[in-house]
Amino acid sequence: PALTFAPLPALAERRPRPGSLQAMMERRYEAYKTHVVKPFFREHITRLDRQIVLIDAMQALNAGPAAMADLERAVTEILACFRPGRGNFLTDLFSRRIDRILVAATKADHLHHVSHDRLQAIVRRLADRAVARANFTGADVDVVAMAAVRATREGTVKQGRETLPVIIGMPLKGEKIDGET
Repeated sequence: PALTFAPLPALAERRPRPGSLQAMMERRYEAYKTHVVKPFFREHITRLDRQIVLIDAMQALNAGPAAMADLERAVTEILACFRPGRGNFLTDLFSRRIDRILVAATKADHLHHVSHDRLQAIVRRLADRAVARANFTGADVDVVAMAAVRATREGTVKQGRETLPVIIGMPLKGEKIDGET
C-alpha cells in the first residue's frame, strides 16, 4: 500500500474526512515517506561524499518563466536535502558530508558548443541560492553542460553573408532527407 498512492488536487484546507479517498491517499503517502524515502536516505545518501545533480534546463527554458521558477525551487530544495560541507576524519566516522557537488545541465547536444557556456550560466543562476549555501559550508560546487548521448551533430549554414552555427539531428538508418539516404 505504501507504493499505491496518487496526488489529489487540493480539495480543502481542512483535514480529510476519515475513510475518504483523500484520507487514504494521505496515509499511504506518509507511509511511503516513512518506509521508502527515509530508509533510502539513511542507508544510501548519508554515506556519500560526492553528488551529481542532473537537471533538464532545456525543457524548462522551452516551457517558459513559470517552469524556470519551478526548476530553481526544485534545485534549491534538492541540494538542501544533502549535508554539504567539508568534514574531517573525526566527523566522517559518524556521518559523511557532501564536499563536492556537480550540477549538470543535460541535453547539451541540443545546442551548438558555442552556446554551452550560456547554458551553464543559466544553470548557475538557477542554482545560485543553493550553490551559495553549499559554498558557505565549504563544499566545492561546479556547473557543467553535458549530454549522456549525442543525438545531434554540429554544422554551419550560410544566411546571406553570415555563417551561422547549427545543430543537425542524426538521421535514422535508411532515412531519406532531401532525396539523400
